[in-house]
Amino acid sequence: SSDSAIIVQSPHSDINNQIMELLLTVQACKQLPSTSVTAVIPCFPYARSDKSESRNLPIAAKLMCKLLEAAGTDNVITVELHSSQTEGFFNIPVSNIQTTH
Repeated sequence: SSDSAIIVQSPHSDINNQIMELLLTVQACKQLPSTSVTAVIPCFPYARSDKSESRNLPIAAKLMCKLLEAAGTDNVITVELHSSQTEGFFNIPVSNIQTTH
């Protein structure tokens, strides 16, 4: 049988602690057999850093995507990403929820 874990990351002021908490929680869930992990990230960290001003500068949003994948995340749900370009940084399924005003 296949089990699923859904992790909802609530935003708080210390973004770097938020990222580490999420990554560690994902890895803890992946230690369980046959667990699929979905990360729900309403406020995606570093979403506004989705392009580089020069060749030598990193793209932080892309790194966030790679970190989530390396931790073992199978699916990501976000809310109104800064740019749809960020979805392209992932190699796993992403659902970006758009709200209406």
